[in-house]
Amino acid sequence: FLVSLGAFPGALVRWSFQNDFLANIIGSMVFGLVMGMPLNTKRQLFFCIGFSGSLTTFSSWMLTCFQMIMRGDFFEAFLMIILTLIFGLSSAGLGFYFGKQFRS
Repeated sequence: FLVSLGAFPGALVRWSFQNDFLANIIGSMVFGLVMGMPLNTKRQLFFCIGFSGSLTTFSSWMLTCFQMIMRGDFFEAFLMIILTLIFGLSSAGLGFYFGKQFRS
């Protein structure tokens, strides 16, 4: 139930961006921030799995990369995959770091 409640606003925010890369980076940051904070499991389900899971867009990201490959834009597809992974993990780590600051 909490995952569903969080997914609805996450999906709305995601579609307002109209940019897979930006949505994935911001969603990763929110995920890391919430995981670093001293929140109970219910809030983590709402924000991490529901909101961030709906905000980040694996299927849309893969569709975009697949379309690039089908157009012959192999380098751009490779770049999109690598940069999304690097920046996504980095922003999740940065969010986690800032989230831990709330514990102090």
